[in-house]
Amino acid sequence: MNAVTISVHCQNIKAINAAHGVALQVKNITLTPQGKVLGFSPTQKQTPHSGIYLYNLVNNINEHKEQTNTNDISFDLEGRVNKIESKDISYDLSGRIDKIGSDAVSYDLNNRVNRIGTQDISYDLDGRIDKLGHKEVSYDLENRVDQIGSVDISYDLEGRVDRIEDETISYDLEGRIDKIGSTSISYDLENRIDKIGNQSVSYDINGRLRSQNNF
Repeated sequence: MNAVTISVHCQNIKAINAAHGVALQVKNITLTPQGKVLGFSPTQKQTPHSGIYLYNLVNNINEHKEQTNTNDISFDLEGRVNKIESKDISYDLSGRIDKIGSDAVSYDLNNRVNRIGTQDISYDLDGRIDKLGHKEVSYDLENRVDQIGSVDISYDLEGRVDRIEDETISYDLEGRIDKIGSTSISYDLENRIDKIGNQSVSYDINGRLRSQNNF
């Protein structure tokens, strides 16, 4: 999946805006509420536990307000993000991001990102990511990610993720994730995530993730 996500933390579980709705992030694995892997990252960044997202008229996030600070996001004339806080983002002549702050972004001959800053990204003969920085990425016989570095991922008989490292994942009768480890997850009448553990999740009038705050 080639999509930018914005996230807020709830302990080790985050609700994030993905390309097709809100997804869950456990450690560094991004899941749909139905337990499908959307993507993964080499590191697990720690950010404040709650925040509010504000959108401008072209559906871009232009400000992220947290409990302790405010993070501004600005856009160029083509509607692309060109600054996040103090990090400038630039683009090459092909319209691809080529620098984020001091980190250069490079691409291989197949137009895939192969380096961000000092971190290399490599691909196997099937075009799948097989290494992120120093972390090896492996797949099972059904072409599903089953290990990233030391993090193991397992699946149930329905092909849904049921464990990420030491976090077990269970599902309700509707096939939605309802518990990750000891953290319960619930949904509103519109089938959107509305609670993650002791935090409530709210949405703006357009159905986009707005905030995730303690009760």
